[in-house]
Amino acid sequence: METEKLLYELKNNKVPWLGLDLDRMSKYDLLLTYFKCRKLFPDAKIEVKISGSGKGFHIIVHETMSVLENILWRTRLGDDARRMMFSLAKFAHNPELPFFDLMFSEKFGKSTKQVDVEGILEHHKEDTDYIWANWGSEEALHRLRDLSEKAEIAIERYWTCSFKIPAEKKDAIVEKMKNISEKDETFKWRVFPNFLGHGYILIIYSPDMDTSHKRGVWIKNKIVEMKGYKYWVRRI
Repeated sequence: METEKLLYELKNNKVPWLGLDLDRMSKYDLLLTYFKCRKLFPDAKIEVKISGSGKGFHIIVHETMSVLENILWRTRLGDDARRMMFSLAKFAHNPELPFFDLMFSEKFGKSTKQVDVEGILEHHKEDTDYIWANWGSEEALHRLRDLSEKAEIAIERYWTCSFKIPAEKKDAIVEKMKNISEKDETFKWRVFPNFLGHGYILIIYSPDMDTSHKRGVWIKNKIVEMKGYKYWVRRI
């Protein structure tokens, strides 16, 4: 009976929008996802914002749909996996409560910033028309990548220092990271499940490569739980 109730709520409860959290500062990924959303929901109002953290984009499609449709489209369109997990857990525990496709408007004390994607596409109308006319082809994707290089979207680029951490050490490491960020407001970090293996991934954000390496070396030498751990650095 409990399963039947959950299935009923999934199909019959409605939500007024579809929210996507693209947790990466890629103009190509943003435009590709936007084109997909516009193809799927041609008449819907679509908002795009740079996230409060400055490390990704939020896309909000104002289209009423069932909880099940919301979950399926978010999965297909590449919503943040951890955000999906929290949404499903919330629904499974309280299916009778309103379902929230939650998007934070502020993070690290910074608010989201609106991006006029329609205005950008109108400014590059020749590219936009070509992409729509050839949608689904390799040529359209190549043209979209070219467009993403020209698109006037002011984004901040970051360097990340990443560590693989075992599940049994996660809580202790998280506590250490919290202590560091309380003393240093520039120290930004997140922990994600390692979907390609076991345990978790600790990611530390820095403004440049040198700072990223320095933090990686300091952490692997000073944090007892991470002594000798290897890290990798990349720009996002």
